[in-house]
Amino acid sequence: TEAAAAHARLDNLIASSPAVIYVQRYDQGNLEPTFFSDSLTPLLGWTLADCIEGQLAEYIHPEDRDIWFERNRQLLREGLVSRRYRLRDKGGNYHWLLDEARLLRDDLGMPVEAVGLWLDVTEATLAAEQVRQSEERYRILVEDSPAMICRYSPDLVLSFGNRPLANYMECTPEQLTGINLGDWLSDEQREAFIRRIGLLTPEAPLSTEEICIELPGREYAWWVWADRGIFDEHGTLVEVLRRHRPPP
Repeated sequence: TEAAAAHARLDNLIASSPAVIYVQRYDQGNLEPTFFSDSLTPLLGWTLADCIEGQLAEYIHPEDRDIWFERNRQLLREGLVSRRYRLRDKGGNYHWLLDEARLLRDDLGMPVEAVGLWLDVTEATLAAEQVRQSEERYRILVEDSPAMICRYSPDLVLSFGNRPLANYMECTPEQLTGINLGDWLSDEQREAFIRRIGLLTPEAPLSTEEICIELPGREYAWWVWADRGIFDEHGTLVEVLRRHRPPP
C-alpha cells in the first residue's frame, strides 16, 4: 500500500541519516533505553542490547560524563534538555552528539518516558574548534607584533586595534573600538583615503600609502599604512585590515 511504501521510505531515510531517534523509559529515578531508530547501528555500531542496563553511560567520554548525568537530572526536573557530548562508537572512536529530548508524563504528572534525538555534529564541532584555535593563534600573533594593526569598516570606524597601537594612542585596545579614523585626517586626506579604499577589489585587495596623521594634542605624524580589503561572497568590501609601520 501507499502508506506502507511511505513508511518504508521514512525508515530508509532515518537509517541513512546522521541522526538517531530514541526512547528512554522512566524507572525509579533512572532513564533506561527501550528503543533506537535503525540509524543507531550504521552511525555508532551499537544495538539496543548494547545500551541497556547502564551500559550507555559507559560509552560517554570520561570528560563528558558529568554533562550526561546533569542532562538526565535536568530532563527529569524541567522536562526538556539540549546538550552536546562525546559518545564512543563500537570501533572506539568518539562522536560529538547534539542530544535534544523531551520528557512525557502521565495524567498525574509522573514521568513515563523520554523521547529524543541524537544528531552527529562531529564535523561541525571539530571545524569550530579549528577556527577557534586559528583565531587564538591570530590573536597572539597580532598582539605580539611590534607593528600597529587595526581593522576598520568602509566608513573608517575602528572595530579592532592591537596593543602597540593602543599604547601609542595612550589608551587600552578596548577604547580604540568605535573611533573614526577620519577624525585623525584633514578633510582633503579623508576624501582621498575613502577614494583609495574604494578602489580595493577582491582581485586587487592590497594598497600602501603614506599619510599624515593629526593626533589630538600631538604634532603631525607621517605613517606608512598597508591595507588589505576583506570582501564578502558578493565582492562587497566589508572591512579593511591595516598594518602601520611604527613611527620613528
